[in-house]
Amino acid sequence: MHTQRSGSRPALRGGLLALLAAALFGVSTPLVQRFGVGVGAFSTAALLYAGAAAVGALSRRRIEREARVMRSDLPRLLAMAAFGAVVGPVALAWGLQRTSGTSASLMLTLEALFTAVLAWRLYRETMDGRVWTAMLLLLAGGVVLAMPLSRLLPRVASPPAGGGVRWGRVWVPLLVPMIATPLLLRLLPTHFLPILVGDYLAAHFALYGLVTAGCLFWMHRRGSGPAPSVRAGAFVAATSAVIAYGFLAVVWPINAFVTSFLPGPGRAILVLAMLGGTLPYFLADEWLTRGSAAARGAFAASKLAFLASLAIAVALDFERLFFLIIILPVIVPFFVVYGLFSAWSYRSTGHPLVAGIANGVAFAWAIGVTFPLLAG
Repeated sequence: MHTQRSGSRPALRGGLLALLAAALFGVSTPLVQRFGVGVGAFSTAALLYAGAAAVGALSRRRIEREARVMRSDLPRLLAMAAFGAVVGPVALAWGLQRTSGTSASLMLTLEALFTAVLAWRLYRETMDGRVWTAMLLLLAGGVVLAMPLSRLLPRVASPPAGGGVRWGRVWVPLLVPMIATPLLLRLLPTHFLPILVGDYLAAHFALYGLVTAGCLFWMHRRGSGPAPSVRAGAFVAATSAVIAYGFLAVVWPINAFVTSFLPGPGRAILVLAMLGGTLPYFLADEWLTRGSAAARGAFAASKLAFLASLAIAVALDFERLFFLIIILPVIVPFFVVYGLFSAWSYRSTGHPLVAGIANGVAFAWAIGVTFPLLAG
């Protein structure tokens, strides 16, 4: 049987060359890091592109087979040379001198994500289902990338701060707000925002957090040992970094690939209003579930208790709050993703309020920009 040679199959040949290029690109990162010790970032970048120029010179085609460069192409060509051949390689070499090869390789997987989005947005490139799947997998890699990057966060508290509540006592701040919050909100006004159940959810977050904080205060009213030393500058820097990474790894890809995730007209004020509810909850919850003696698994238990509290609220007022059932599949992944960010950031900073603020901002943003607005 006659077998068609790979040379007559351009798609197969191109795919194999692409796989080879990806493998060589992946190998090059740890190699550059290892053999670039003691070499400056500019020197390393120059050596990299000297090799690339040599290979390019050897692989040149005849002039009639090359695309002609037009005068109108010069601005883009110069921009490409500046960013791709100067800024990019120097930044790569500088970064490799300050992080591990594994972390750098993971970060470089986001290059394909940015390239695909720019091609889609700027040049209207077609992206089919396979490309979208690949982009979402790269997005998942961006989330996992938070683990090695979190090691770069500064130490904020020493010894580690937090409630440090053990299993024998953690049930009080878990069960009391879970039951009390939906019951108390039956007696309080919760219609104050023009967003479907957003006002109730903000009130639920806020009251749940206040009740949790009250339980923690009652449990530690006799003191809990010396307070840890906290570096204010490091706290601000770490909190800002975690918030920024959440926008880069979650908000931007969702807005680019899934749905609009940026505040439209009138929604910025809703995000701030939601922050008034999410912030007390996440600050109290992070303090409850962190600390040197904190119960193992308390973080997951506290999230289950919060979801159970929402379920009680829906049962008490199903007609108004049934929308909370619909958004449950969205809340759970957010709890998982930002729970990982929380654990990794606490491991490096030693302070639970870093993730508490970042998670409060993330949830306020998600609710404020996506929940349906009420007419009138």
